[in-house]
Amino acid sequence: MEDSAPISTTQWNEMKKLEASWFDRLSTVCITVGVAAPIAASTFAAQNDHNVPVVGLLFWIFSSVVLHILARFSILEMKQP
Repeated sequence: MEDSAPISTTQWNEMKKLEASWFDRLSTVCITVGVAAPIAASTFAAQNDHNVPVVGLLFWIFSSVVLHILARFSILEMKQP
């Protein structure tokens, strides 16, 4: 089956918005799971074990920033009607 029908500008833009929102939600998850959760865990840890994995935090912050930038680039690929 051959799908040769071109998609409209509106469809293209909606797909780009969905892609951008997916990247942005994923960046939010990276901050929540990789940064907020370890900080909360170390805050409420028993027996004065309040170590926070700094390298891990930096990795998740970097990942979140990269995903947010990908979302912005995705929005820039939208077409004018």
